[in-house]
Amino acid sequence: MRDFGRPLRRSGPLAALGLALALTGCGASPAAPAGQPDAAAFRAFTEAGLLERQGRLHDAARRYDEATALDPDAPSMWLAAARAHARLGQWAEAAERARRAHALAPEDPDAAAALGEALVAQGQLEAARAFYAESLEAHPDRAALWYGRGRLDELAAEPEAAVRAYEKATTLDPTLTRAWYRLGLLLAADNRSAAAAQALDRAVTLEPDHPDHRDLDKRIVALALDGGDRATARRAAGRVLKTEDADITGSLMVATILVQQKDLLAAANELEWLIAQHPDEPRPRMMLAQVLLQVGRGDEARAHLEAVPEDAEERLDALRLIGLSLLSDGRFADAVPPLQAAHARAPDRADVLFELARALRAAERLDEARLLLARGTARFGEDANLHFLLGLVIQAQGDEAGAMLSMKRVIEIDPDHAGALNYVGYTWADRGEHLEQAEDYIRRALRSRPEDGAVIDSLGWVLFRRGKLAEAEVALRRAVKADPEEGEIHFHLAEVLAAQGRKADALTHYDLAVQHARDDATRAQYAARRAAVQRGKGKKTR
Repeated sequence: MRDFGRPLRRSGPLAALGLALALTGCGASPAAPAGQPDAAAFRAFTEAGLLERQGRLHDAARRYDEATALDPDAPSMWLAAARAHARLGQWAEAAERARRAHALAPEDPDAAAALGEALVAQGQLEAARAFYAESLEAHPDRAALWYGRGRLDELAAEPEAAVRAYEKATTLDPTLTRAWYRLGLLLAADNRSAAAAQALDRAVTLEPDHPDHRDLDKRIVALALDGGDRATARRAAGRVLKTEDADITGSLMVATILVQQKDLLAAANELEWLIAQHPDEPRPRMMLAQVLLQVGRGDEARAHLEAVPEDAEERLDALRLIGLSLLSDGRFADAVPPLQAAHARAPDRADVLFELARALRAAERLDEARLLLARGTARFGEDANLHFLLGLVIQAQGDEAGAMLSMKRVIEIDPDHAGALNYVGYTWADRGEHLEQAEDYIRRALRSRPEDGAVIDSLGWVLFRRGKLAEAEVALRRAVKADPEEGEIHFHLAEVLAAQGRKADALTHYDLAVQHARDDATRAQYAARRAAVQRGKGKKTR
C-alpha cells in the first residue's frame, strides 16, 4: 500500500521521489520507482493543497480527485479529497471518498472520522451510530471521533450525550476549536452560562478569525456576566473593543454593562478590582465615582475623584463631578471651589461656566454669579442657558423687570426654550397680563416637558386666571400628582376650588400648601389666605 500523505522515514526513497518530480518538470515522464507514489499524482496532490490554502475550494477538490485517479491506492489522497468535498458541503461525494480512504486504511482514525462526519451530515444517523461505536472502540483516544459522535448526538436530539462527547473531545485535544464551539452553544442552550462562556471563549482564542466566531465575543460577554465569570467577560470585551489596553477597556465595558443591568454592586466590585490592578488609571475611578453617587455614597465617590491625577485629561471632569455632586447634596458653599477650579482649567467652556454660576446662585453669592454670567453672555452671546440662568439670578436679586428682559432674550435665541417660556407665561398669568399669549407660551413649554409638574401648574394657573375653572382644576390635579410635595401647586388648586365654592376641598389643599411651603414667609401667606376662605371671603378668579 502506498501512502505519500505520511512522512517518508528514509532518505533514499525521498531522493528518488525528488528526482522523479524533477524529471517530470523537465518534460520527462519516467515511471515511479517501485513502492513510491506516482509523480503526476503527487504533483496534483501538491497543487490541490496550494489551491485549498488560496481558498479555491472547488478547484482544489477537482485537483484532489484527479490525484486519486492517478494513484487510487493512496488513502491519504482519498482522505484529502473527502475533506475538500466536505468543506464544500458536498457530503455524498465526501462520504464516497472517505469510505475509500477507510477501506484502504481501516486502522486510520482520521479516515474513520471523515467517514463518520459524512454519514452524519447526510442524515444517516443509524449507520453513523453503529460506525462510531465500532470506531471509538478501536480508537477511544481520538478527539475527532468523539467530536463526530457529539454531532451525531446533537442531531439525534440527545444534548446531554452530545455535551459528554464534546467534553471528551476537548479533553483529548484542547486545541479542537469546533468541539469547544459546539460545546459552548449546547451549554448556553441549557442555561449553563459560565461554562458556555468559557467554552466559546476557548474557541475564539484558538481561532479568532473563524467565520463562526464573528460577533461571538458579545455573546460571550453576556453569558459570562450572567454566569458571574467576569474574568472571561473581560477577555471577550477586550477583543470586542480591539484596543491596546484591552484589559482596562474590557473591564470598563464589563462595568458599563453591569451598570446598564442595574447591578451596581457588581459594577462597583469590577471597578474596584480594576483600580487595584491599575491604581494610576483615572477612567475606572471616574466610573466608580458615578456608580457610588447613584447609591448615595457621595463621600466615597468624591474621594476617588480627588485621586484623579492633576495632569490627567479626566481631571477637569473629576472637578466638575465633585462640584455637581456637592451641589446635589445641598452643600452649596462647598460646591463652589471645585467648580471654580474647573472653570480655571477650561475658561472657554460655556457649560463649565454655567455650572459654576449655578453653584454661586445656590450659595446665594448672587453678585458673583451675575458678574460671571454677564461675562459669559457677552462671550457666548447665543447660549440660551446662560441667559436663562442670568434671568433667574436677576430675579433672585429682586429685579423682576430685568429678569423678564433676560427671559425674552432667551426666547429670541431659542423659541422653544421650555424654562423661559414657562417663566414668562407664568409671570404674565400671575400678574393677570397678556393671558392669551401666556397660555400659548406655557403650552409650548409643555410640548417639550409634558410631565413637568411646574409647567403643568403654570397651565392650571393661567386657565384659572382666564376663568376656565374646570380646565384649571384638571390641570392642577395633574400637577399635584406629578409633584405632590410642592406647596405652591396645592395653593393654586385650593384657589381654584375656592373659586368654585368648594370650601371643604379648598381648605384641605390650603392645609397641604401650608405643610409644604418653602419658607416661613410663604407659609404665612398661605395660612392667611386659608383663614380668609374659611371666613367665607375667598371666592374669586382674579
